[in-house]
Amino acid sequence: MHRWQLIGITCAAALLATACTGSTGTTSAVGASGSVNPASCKGVTLRFIGLAGEDGKAVTKAFQAKYHMKISETNVADWPTAISAIKVGQPYDLMTVPMWYAQRMIAARVVRPLDTSKLTEWSNLFPGLAKNSLILGKSGTVYGAPIAWGDGPFVYNPKLVSNPPTSLLELLKPQWKNKYVLFNSDAVMDMLALEDGYKSAPLLTKAQFAVVTKQATTLVKNAQAFTTSYQDGTDRLVSGDAAIDVTGWEAMVNFAKAKGTALKYGFYKTDQGGWFDNLGIPVTATHADCALAYINYILQSKNEAALATSLVSGTSNREAVSSVGKSDRIYNYSAIEHIVTPQQDLAQFPDPAPPNSVPSGMMNFQDWSNAWQDITAGR
Repeated sequence: MHRWQLIGITCAAALLATACTGSTGTTSAVGASGSVNPASCKGVTLRFIGLAGEDGKAVTKAFQAKYHMKISETNVADWPTAISAIKVGQPYDLMTVPMWYAQRMIAARVVRPLDTSKLTEWSNLFPGLAKNSLILGKSGTVYGAPIAWGDGPFVYNPKLVSNPPTSLLELLKPQWKNKYVLFNSDAVMDMLALEDGYKSAPLLTKAQFAVVTKQATTLVKNAQAFTTSYQDGTDRLVSGDAAIDVTGWEAMVNFAKAKGTALKYGFYKTDQGGWFDNLGIPVTATHADCALAYINYILQSKNEAALATSLVSGTSNREAVSSVGKSDRIYNYSAIEHIVTPQQDLAQFPDPAPPNSVPSGMMNFQDWSNAWQDITAGR
């Protein structure tokens, strides 16, 4: 089961091709001008936009102290919003580049290509991630440095529910009303479709889509709230506002542990594959070379092991596998050991939304976006 990709409504139509118009900054490769020396970055503050914890702030304290560097976080999990922030010129130096949205980010020209020759651990990264077609441009240029991968469970507070449902269809029943939270994401419709037995999902006929849309409407109405980030979901479980976060992440267990609460996670019966996230450098970066030096530090095996452990995710560096924490030893690395074809990339890391161009009679990306807007407008 993969972690949920948020497909928000901000600039949704424009993102189908190249995203909203606006300032884009430079798109030249970061690091191409010469060696990257972190010593030249003393006193710099790197601004990050993306998923909580993926900035590596918690595991790079020595690096930050040595170079008097600071990391400023803006935690979001709504990728159209993140893209829009860059398109209007907001100066971020680092951003999460999720594999599902990477090609849209590349097409929107919001991330800069990376000169991987300046990344000393690049050859040690698992090729199923580092050479994955989902993060490559047309010429094979790399736009994101893989930092974590895995699946995506639901997360729950065992003090509030001992046996949580392992099917979204169960949550449609009245007894679960106001007991769960979820992201404002039409990706849940893909999960419902798979549980309905529609094996071609997210490609659905009009009749199939009508069934799923009706179910999604009930799922949203029964929810206690939409969450805005994984930290938000964690806080709601910790406070007791909700018992289950439908669209969770194992890292939330560690987020809650720091708050003195024990959460657990489980998996849905219908498996959708995996995910991997990357660190990229926005075109509006003020300190692009320093951001590359920082990424280079994170990718070092000791630091990658610490990051993966903190996120309860798989590491991208093969040399780091033996050093990850016990909670992190749940992943099968054979899935990313080899280079695979673009078709296999999509099978291993499937997109929960259909493309805009689909076979006749099937519902496309815009259909899903429009339906989700109607569903959420009725909350």
